[in-house]
Amino acid sequence: QEITKVRRQLRESEEVLSAIREGKVDALVSYGPEGERVYTLRSADRGYRLLVESIDEGALILSSDGSIYYSNPRFEEMLKRDGQKTTASFLIEHVHEEDRSKLEALLDKARQGHPARGELRLKAGDGTILAVSVSLTSLHMEEFHGLCITLTDLTAKEPFGRRA
Repeated sequence: QEITKVRRQLRESEEVLSAIREGKVDALVSYGPEGERVYTLRSADRGYRLLVESIDEGALILSSDGSIYYSNPRFEEMLKRDGQKTTASFLIEHVHEEDRSKLEALLDKARQGHPARGELRLKAGDGTILAVSVSLTSLHMEEFHGLCITLTDLTAKEPFGRRA
């Protein structure tokens, strides 16, 4: 029984190492006396992650049902959410009521595989309205099908030719 147990553990360890080598894993979760610990692995996509986390545009990955799978810090700032993450909420909840049909049309176009662009108004957590330019692209990764969205704050842009 002990040999069978060790063989099973060895097989599981080999499967994990193989997945890491093939780039199928970018983080490991360990459970111990201190609780859950997440260890991230350095990989080729680290540069992309740093870029998305630091750009001055909001960036989202939307699940096929319209819920926010990922949002970068800039999107959270745009919504003035005071540390409340938008992950798992629905994008439509953050869009001004009068612009929700516009959003649905953009989502439908992007889901059909066509890039979509437009302008919408977001409702920030403090009640202010923020005009944004949005760009939507279909995203397919292994079993995940969703949308990649960037949002540019239109109120923060200076008119062309007025830069110092």
